[in-house]
Amino acid sequence: AGTGALREEAAFVIDKLCGGQANVPVTARASVEDKGVRKRGSVQQYVPTCGPVENFGMPRSLEEAVRMVPLDDAQAVACLDIRVFNTDRHPGNLLLVGERPH
Repeated sequence: AGTGALREEAAFVIDKLCGGQANVPVTARASVEDKGVRKRGSVQQYVPTCGPVENFGMPRSLEEAVRMVPLDDAQAVACLDIRVFNTDRHPGNLLLVGERPH
């Protein structure tokens, strides 16, 4: 069995203990029984987004890029990734919250 659910919950707990700067939604491990088989995973609070950053393309200009993803937010996610040893950050799993950037 993998450790994905545990890692998801750990990321939430670590972010919360560090002030919640990376805005990881509430996450908890969960299990359900399906046809007599216990399946384990995690559940996460739904947060409305306008989609992953890859849907919009990061501007080449630093000023425009910072308007799309504020520097403090980018650094908070980077610090969280370092804390939890995440090596899978990519434009498809970095969600933008708020209005569409363009």
